[in-house]
Parts: sequence; structure tokens; C-alpha cells
Amino acid sequence: MSLVSSSKSEPSVIGSEKCQMVEIIQYSCELERSQTEGPVVRCFPWSRLFRICPGLPAVEMTKFLNVDEGGVVELPADINPPSGKPWNRVVRHDSSVDS
Repeated sequence: MSLVSSSKSEPSVIGSEKCQMVEIIQYSCELERSQTEGPVVRCFPWSRLFRICPGLPAVEMTKFLNVDEGGVVELPADINPPSGKPWNRVVRHDSSVDS
């Protein structure tokens, strides 16, 4: 699987007037081998949405937002968006278990 991305940014009022919603388009690509046509690369896009606020880490909002056919983004009223924390405050727990 290959990932290629492009991004665009638009001001947004989701969460705070100082925050922006940023869209990253990623592509998952697969090599298809055909005996008649030779190898063909097929890529499929998917969109990921992030909230970026000054002084805070970016937070992925994709699974919390509704996007209509016209591209209008809406945060449902019953959803409390996640918050991020700086990398130096992330605690990593050892997931390996000695048997």
C-alpha cells in the first residue's frame, strides 16, 4: 500500500473561532497485474479531517464529523470532540507481556 497526500485548509468555527479544519486527501494504491495489459497502478482517495488550534497539537476529527454532498462540515451537537496533547506529555505503556 502506498500513501500520497495533499492538503487544503479553510477557516472553521468548529470548536473555536481560532481553530482551523484541515483536510488531507490520502491515496491507497495497489499494483494490479494483468496478463493482457501489463501492470496497472490503481489509487483510491479518502479524506481525513483535522482540527488545528494555535499552540495545540492537531486532532483528527474524521470519525466525529458529518460532511454533506456539498462539502459542508458539521459537528453533531451530542459529540464532545477529542483534545490532543503535546508529544512530551504522551505516556507510552509497554504492551508486551512476559510469559
